[in-house]
Amino acid sequence: MTAAEVWARRVVWVVFGAVVAYDLVVGSWLLFGAEPWRAHGESPWLSLPGDHAVEGLLRRLGALQLTAAALLAAGLWAGRRDARAIDGVLIAVVVVGGGLAWTDATYFAGTSYHLVKQVIGGVTTLAMLAWAVARFAGWRSRRARQE
Repeated sequence: MTAAEVWARRVVWVVFGAVVAYDLVVGSWLLFGAEPWRAHGESPWLSLPGDHAVEGLLRRLGALQLTAAALLAAGLWAGRRDARAIDGVLIAVVVVGGGLAWTDATYFAGTSYHLVKQVIGGVTTLAMLAWAVARFAGWRSRRARQE
């Protein structure tokens, strides 16, 4: 790796590390805070006229869902050659999925939306268990060959 690549990698890590830290703080406040509408001080969402606040929030959620899909796809693509990338993706999915499952159960219990999300959660959980079993079996096999 060249010096320029090393420098660029450090810049990317610092900048995106700061974004991750910011998103963790604000996301935690929005998810767990007693007054989530104050995550950014006086909320601009509450000052929007009529249904614009709801529409704005839904559009923002849509953008976040597209971002999550892109990051999941990138992590899975990286996992083609490095199984640890998939490990990291699945750990993130467990953490984020837990928060989503909690909000779905809290706010959408008994709806068809919640049922769809439960099915998706169940299928992804089975896939993660299959991955964990395969990774453990691979680890045991490599360990047995070393002995």
